[in-house]
Amino acid sequence: MWTNNKKAVSELNIILKQLDENSYRKIPKKLLDEIEKNASYDVSYIKPQIALEDLNLEMQTKEMLAVISYQYFCTEEEKKDWQKELEENERKYQEELKEKYNPENLFKNLEFSQEQTWEHMERKEETALVEYKEPFFKKLWNFIKKFWNRR
Repeated sequence: MWTNNKKAVSELNIILKQLDENSYRKIPKKLLDEIEKNASYDVSYIKPQIALEDLNLEMQTKEMLAVISYQYFCTEEEKKDWQKELEENERKYQEELKEKYNPENLFKNLEFSQEQTWEHMERKEETALVEYKEPFFKKLWNFIKKFWNRR
């Protein structure tokens, strides 16, 4: 799990170390040790003065921060609100997919006029097959090979 993106784990480690003592203690020691063990420590651009929104963090860092925040810092009411928001986002996403890939609407946008059809047919006529003629030396070489193979 942690070996996929060492940079994200390092970013997470640095951000968690900048938490106040009470918040830091809410995270299990085993999880903190695992993060510490798998961090590569080559991330030096995270400064405590800059807000998290302004940092250019890896997507996995943001995901891990969201999970840790949900698990260890949110109250039960905040978790319910977050769950409702996630369900609403999923519902909207599924509606977009249904609208985008609905088989009934799939061909509505494809309206062909008679001119477009004729243009398409003309293009087909232009692409004729070309007859391949074997060069004389290749024919001669193949004849010699056949002759020697018979003997």
